[in-house]
Amino acid sequence: MATALTARVITKDDIGPDVVQVDFEMVDPPEIRYEAGQYIILHTAEQNGKVVKRSYSIASPPNSRGFSLCVKVVGVASQFVSDLKSGDQVKFSGPWGMGKFTFPEKTESEIVLVATGTGFSPINSILHSKLAAHPETKFLFLWGLKREQDIYLQNVLDEAAKKHPHFSYRIILSDASPSWPGKRGMLSKVFSDEIGAVDGKEYFLAGNGAMIVRVEGYLKGHGVPVEKIHKEIFFLPAEV
Repeated sequence: MATALTARVITKDDIGPDVVQVDFEMVDPPEIRYEAGQYIILHTAEQNGKVVKRSYSIASPPNSRGFSLCVKVVGVASQFVSDLKSGDQVKFSGPWGMGKFTFPEKTESEIVLVATGTGFSPINSILHSKLAAHPETKFLFLWGLKREQDIYLQNVLDEAAKKHPHFSYRIILSDASPSWPGKRGMLSKVFSDEIGAVDGKEYFLAGNGAMIVRVEGYLKGHGVPVEKIHKEIFFLPAEV
């Protein structure tokens, strides 16, 4: 059984419709070590006499003093996160997932990051820690959401694009208003048009399980080696 660690809430912000960002500082132990793309298992509310535990990807770049989570409020565990206040302490285990969704130490491939919803969390961690470390590597981020109001932290992406000339991103909306100037449709259906040739690229897929299954199937069907496809499935509902 994994040892429970303790962290304290520093700040909590509503950053999008039903999406909260919570910043934690370590309490016990006083430091934590993690890589971009890893996750923790948070001990949340009690149900039927048992603590509900949920996995949440770390949204911040590696920081020994603490970490951040971006959580969509959809159930009892995420509501627990949403109700946290500054100074509250939480228990968790981790970090977990080393090697599953973490960035390769060396790569000569173009990096394609694909996410739906709060699948943006591990992508955000990767961007913050790896863009500067790989200044000559091309990064493309495709983010699938439903509506304009679902977009959050776009300023972070804009700042990254200005600072790193080899980074670009595109937001694809499946239920956009008539005034939306960007790409429309299901992310998995426009994916092939957005990336072009699949060769020479490494893929990181996070979020909606249905999207990941479709995109992974497309990549494997076009000869992409399995070791070049990294995935972090958040849930398995209808796709966006």
